[in-house]
This record gives sequence, C-alpha cells and structure tokens, in this order.
Amino acid sequence: MKIVKEIATEFDTEADTKLERLDTFIAQNCEGKFSRSSIGKLISQGRVKLNGEVVSSKSIKVKPGDVMEVDYEDPLPSEDLKILFESDNEIVISKPAGMLSHAKGPISGEVSVADWLYPRTTDLDAQRSGIVHRLDRATSGVMILAKNPKVKSWLMKQFSDRNVHKKYLAIINGKPDLEKFKVDMPIGRNPKKLTTFYVTDSGREAQTEVEVLSTNGEQSLVLLTPKTGRTHQLRVHMWANGWPILGDPFYNSDFKDGEDLMLHALSLTIQDSNKEWRDFEAPVPDYFLDELSRLGLKY
Repeated sequence: MKIVKEIATEFDTEADTKLERLDTFIAQNCEGKFSRSSIGKLISQGRVKLNGEVVSSKSIKVKPGDVMEVDYEDPLPSEDLKILFESDNEIVISKPAGMLSHAKGPISGEVSVADWLYPRTTDLDAQRSGIVHRLDRATSGVMILAKNPKVKSWLMKQFSDRNVHKKYLAIINGKPDLEKFKVDMPIGRNPKKLTTFYVTDSGREAQTEVEVLSTNGEQSLVLLTPKTGRTHQLRVHMWANGWPILGDPFYNSDFKDGEDLMLHALSLTIQDSNKEWRDFEAPVPDYFLDELSRLGLKY
C-alpha cells in the first residue's frame, strides 16, 4: 500500500530561528512510523519531496509554510505487531514472523522492530534503538524492548548474566527417544557458509532443554528452553540431532519456498525496570496452530 503523506509545518512564530531538520520533523509528525534513519533511506530513494521538489539531503531545515510529501509503504499494519505490555520504561511485544529485529546495516529500506520502536524511545540511537535481544526474522514471539539507555542496560545485563528464562515452541521432523532431555553441544559459525552455524568442538558452549509435548511418530511438537543464547542455537541443536525444525530454510533439507518456520518464542520471564519478576507470553500464531492441526499434534 502506497501512501502520500502531506505535512504542513507548524512553528511558534517566536522560535522561527530554531528551524528543524527535515528528517527530525517528519519522524515527529508521521504518526510514529519512521525513525530518522528510515527517513534518510526514503530520501536516498527519492521518495520525499519538499514543496513539490525531490529532496536530496535529510539535513535541510524546514521553515513555516513548507509542505512535505512522503511516499512510503505502510511499514507495519497495527494488527501484526501486538503490544503485550507497556510502561514508561519498556514495551513487550509479540513480533510477527518475517520482520527483522533491527536492520542488518545502515542502508536498508526494510522496516524493523527497531524502526517501529525508535519514536517511542529517549536518548537511544535509531539503528538498534531499544533492542535488548533479538529474534530471527522468521521467528515469531515475545520480545522485551527498552525505552531509554538505563533500562536497556539493565535488561541486557540480565540476558548476559543468564537470568532470563525463555521458552520456545517448535515443530520438528522426527521423534526424540526421550520425553525430556538436555542438548549440550558447542556452536560456531560455519566457515563454508557464513550465514549459518554448526556444532563444532571449537564453538561456544550451548545448552538447550527439550521437552516433547506431542508426536505423531513422524513429527513432534517440542518445548525448547535455551540455557545459553547463541545465534540459531535452537535451529542448530535440533538439526544436529536429526530433528530439523519445519520450514527452516537453512537447516531443513526438505524446506520449500513459502513455508513458515515453525519456531515461536512463547514466553519470557525477566525482572522489569522496577526489578519485579514478570512473566510474558505471546499468543501462538494461527499458521502455527493450523500446522499442528494438519499434523494431528496437540498443544
């Protein structure tokens, strides 16, 4: 959906000398849709006009009477990203599958959770904003986000100290022999394909607790509790044991284009900014529930 947004500038006539930068003004007046970095990306794509002329610099100062046109694709329908909890210091969301936690680099036209969050933060940079931890693009589920640097540091320390409790649901190919067990296998980056990881003695320690909730003999619904936080940890641990997660384009050889990754960050237990323990749970997506029903798995 393409929308052209016209924004008429409004200034206090006694403060006209303090004119705002174009990117700042648009970020503040575009209903929280953009960070200053994402506005810069739109400008570089020629999608921002000032008084009918395409803008080439984000640092242009706007003046009374100016009209901006922002041609953009609505970054995120409100129904896709659900706010589970919000305070003055943090927000807990249910991230939809397919959305990046933050941009992969400074040049990206793709809207991320960090872009959505940035207008709601104070004294945080635009690119990673208040991102405390990340979920893979294809993974849905619960994320906690900080609104200011102090709270971001507090929340991140809990992750680094392993004081956070996370649980994931996954549908895997195969049936583990045990109902409950722990996978303890070190993980490192795959030198032959740097976007992936694999089990290697030279890798970093990684542990995952596994509980089989339901099985039809060929596929199983499992509850995964990571005790460490390595990139792709759950996906690699399942694949390395012969139980790749359904819909995994990196680690499941049966993957077909268009399939959803059957991995959902179900719950998160953490101390909030008031140092009170809180439990948060993200609803299981409909596509995940539909797959469970198709396979005859119970949840």
